[in-house]
Amino acid sequence: MNQVGTELVIFGEVLFDQFENGSQVLGGAPFNVAWHLQGFGLDPLFISRIGSDKQGNIILDKMSEWNMSTQGIQIDSSHPTGTVSVSIRDDQPDFNICDQQAYDYIEPANLTSLLFQTSNPILYHGSLVQRNKQSRRSLSKISSSLKAKRFIDVNLRPPWYSLQDIKSSIAEARWLKLNEQEFSELCSKQFISDQDLESSLKHYFANTDLEMLILTRAEKGAVIVSQEDYLTASAPEIDSFLDAVGAGDGFSAVTLIGILHEWRAEDILCRSLDFASEICRHQGAIISDRGIYETKRVAWNV
Repeated sequence: MNQVGTELVIFGEVLFDQFENGSQVLGGAPFNVAWHLQGFGLDPLFISRIGSDKQGNIILDKMSEWNMSTQGIQIDSSHPTGTVSVSIRDDQPDFNICDQQAYDYIEPANLTSLLFQTSNPILYHGSLVQRNKQSRRSLSKISSSLKAKRFIDVNLRPPWYSLQDIKSSIAEARWLKLNEQEFSELCSKQFISDQDLESSLKHYFANTDLEMLILTRAEKGAVIVSQEDYLTASAPEIDSFLDAVGAGDGFSAVTLIGILHEWRAEDILCRSLDFASEICRHQGAIISDRGIYETKRVAWNV
């Protein structure tokens, strides 16, 4: 197993996205983020749980090949490795997520020694992993133990979420990322027009303790709101578009890098959109070409 020495702790699901054409690729928003961070030369601690099955072994092999630490991976003999059926509708992914998966049962035991290797950590997690009380309790315990700054990436996947739980998590967050539909739901609105978007985002931000609010808008780009800025940027043109699965996770990974390196908000926004567009040129959410990451690292001086 690889050694951990990181400021980034990524908590949540790892699973296989299964496509209509019969192909399958590794996925799960937290796993995707951890994969990209490793590709960019960081060494995140990824905490999750897999089944004692063939799919779980594939995950361990893939992580080792990518030089990712497997110390935070738990093995579950009672629940299978996660799977999701993915269909593409109007160039956007639609997910059918199975219940009672191994990542629903992450335990806090045996993680304490790993967690205390971190210094001033950032804890990244999404919302899907909170659907089950076991993983939800472990997340709470880990967060308390770390006293970490939290980056929450909202991924509302009906019916697997509780708005109350998500809002409670957001109250403890420093950074929040979500898309337009998710923002509308958090605000209890069916739809927020382009004309009302800026005022709605600023109003929401003003009533939180967030340092940064990030709104992704698919082909329309993204918005960053902070105390100093309200920034918007359009999505780059994408040649050879394949699918948008995991584009938001690529965006999150680069945003985390920008936070660690104290990039200007303008750079975080543009570079995150740039890498999200790169994801759209590949099937599934992860990239195995190290050259792509290296090219970005050189361009961004990371």
